[in-house]
Amino acid sequence: MKPDHAKQANVGDYNHDEIDDHIDSVANPHVVTAAQVGASGYTIPIASGVLSAPPDNTYYYFGASADRIPSKTYLDHCLGIMKAGTIKGAYLSIKFAGTPTLEDVSIYININDGTTHLIATLDFSEGSPQTIFLTDLDIAVAVNDEIAMEIDTPTWTTNPSNLNFGGYLYVE
Repeated sequence: MKPDHAKQANVGDYNHDEIDDHIDSVANPHVVTAAQVGASGYTIPIASGVLSAPPDNTYYYFGASADRIPSKTYLDHCLGIMKAGTIKGAYLSIKFAGTPTLEDVSIYININDGTTHLIATLDFSEGSPQTIFLTDLDIAVAVNDEIAMEIDTPTWTTNPSNLNFGGYLYVE
């Protein structure tokens, strides 16, 4: 809960709501790089276009581009690994419309269109957006591996609509 800032005045250039919003931001407002804080890894951006009506009991790949609608074709969504390492973290925001029912949705990292690593099981009935923020992954990747994100949809009683994804993977 944010404190009541109504009684504070003349204390700087920004009001307290603006300061609270800045503190709450995950958009890196100071443009701090990983190298500046001693990190040795890199990030892989993850994005997708909007899947307007995801059918039941189906898997989809996503990740390579914000203009590509999730599909069942791995090669349309895979990203090449340029530097070997270990996927240590993931941030993923999943947005959708509607109020789907209480069936589990599984999210995976798929390597080379074969090896899948479950990273989250979500309940979409809790509403949109759903956020995954993980720092305890341990998934090895090699140079020239290809990765794509994968979602396995359940048999919903009520399906979501306008499903899309955005985020990144962190590799050390």
